[in-house]
Amino acid sequence: MVDAKELIMNITNRYLKGEIGKVTLVHNEFKSAISTTQACKQLLPIETTLVTETYKVSYIIEPDPQSLFESLSVDYLSLNVYQGILESVAAEQGARMAAMDAATDNAGEMIKGLTLEYNRQRQAQITTELSEIVAGAEALVS
Repeated sequence: MVDAKELIMNITNRYLKGEIGKVTLVHNEFKSAISTTQACKQLLPIETTLVTETYKVSYIIEPDPQSLFESLSVDYLSLNVYQGILESVAAEQGARMAAMDAATDNAGEMIKGLTLEYNRQRQAQITTELSEIVAGAEALVS
């Protein structure tokens, strides 16, 4: 979380200086162990919905609304970056788990095939040896 906060502070400072016009977070979104999607979320400028005058209520806020918004926006952005990092890591681990499961299944199938081939070769060798023994015994009897 600390790294996400430092990253977002750097990006926010560059955004406020005008060096960056828009910040978009692109990350893997974890759905399940075998399913992920790519997510794209605009972080800056923060999209806010305007409150209509009908529902607008005046509250006394300490500190002032601008300071409060700046403080909360850093936390909001940091949490979004941190969530993106966590979901990407979870998606990677899910992909690794699915790959290892597939590799285990493939190894099992390979073992079955090789065992069957080994048994066929062994049976062919036994049959050849029996044929040689019977032929040798018939040669002695005749």
